[in-house]
Amino acid sequence: RKTRNTRSYKTRLNPYAVPKATTPKGRGRRGLTKRTPVKAPTAVATTVTSDYVFYKGSYIQVGDIVSMKDVEGDTYYAQIKGFLTDQYCEKSAVVTWLLPTQESPPPNEAFDPATYIIGPEEDV
Repeated sequence: RKTRNTRSYKTRLNPYAVPKATTPKGRGRRGLTKRTPVKAPTAVATTVTSDYVFYKGSYIQVGDIVSMKDVEGDTYYAQIKGFLTDQYCEKSAVVTWLLPTQESPPPNEAFDPATYIIGPEEDV
């Protein structure tokens, strides 16, 4: 009497039983780590314009006059024309520089808006 090795214990006793069809099991857990990586979509640079920005605890609006200091400690004044926020939430401002006249007090001491004239525009 011949027996097949592929039959289970219960069907081995019955020589006329049809062997069970094998079903594909798919990939196991080990196959999950062997997947090919999927490419990330390309990032699109986006900027958002706004009329105000919350920065260091205060709201700064378009039209505000701000003072800026350079690396040497000199003070310069500018008027804000607009704000840009990029995809990384970094904030930038478009400013118009205010140029002092002969009647202007020293910039490090005081600011008198009546004595300044409008200068060139610049992105900061």
